Amino acid sequence: MSRAVKIMAGMQLLPDEFKRVFSPPRERKADLVFYLGCNALRTPHLLFNSMAVLDALGADYAVVGGPSSCCGVIATKWEGRIEIGERDTNNTMINRFNGFRPDKVLNRCPTCQLHLDETLSGYRSTNYELDHLTEYLVANISTLR
Repeated sequence: MSRAVKIMAGMQLLPDEFKRVFSPPRERKADLVFYLGCNALRTPHLLFNSMAVLDALGADYAVVGGPSSCCGVIATKWEGRIEIGERDTNNTMINRFNGFRPDKVLNRCPTCQLHLDETLSGYRSTNYELDHLTEYLVANISTLR
């Protein structure tokens, strides 16, 4: 999947856009982390439209995602490889998010949202809220208008 996503994204994105979503961001304090998920680059127009809205809102956010940033759902729930899924969830997601010390992590993938809600609930505490992008947009509807 990783190779297919990179090839498809490479054909659809300008080099600066490709770099923005495929280069690991440097850790810094950011109010928000916009988590793309691992396969979201199959539809890059949705991501960049979302990022344009976040930019218009003046949101301070870091972008995390791409094929190497799986939430762990594939290994855990689809393949039954619990240890690998746990490693993906911990290392790729939770620990990487903590490096930005965000107030919220905004997710755009419903599968990741479900998996992370189930995984974090009663398992691991975080210093940030996990929220879906649409919830954040609804909360900021007056500014969007």
